Amino acid sequence: MVTFFKWQFLSTGFITSEEALLYEKVDCKYNKFWVPLMWANAVLSHARKENHIKTDWGLRMVIEVNDKVFYLFVC
Repeated sequence: MVTFFKWQFLSTGFITSEEALLYEKVDCKYNKFWVPLMWANAVLSHARKENHIKTDWGLRMVIEVNDKVFYLFVC
């Protein structure tokens, strides 16, 4: 079954078909709208560890903006 979320993000190129499969494999009793946000935050944390984001404050600011943008689409 193709959910609207999956179809919307696949058709616009925001996620790949491989990422869509990973999304579908997430085992959750409730709505999975938070999964992409967690993926994005994991990528940002990895970038901080590799010093692509220079400070913890910079990481915090990027995550806060990411969260706000995400909630604009969800709410």
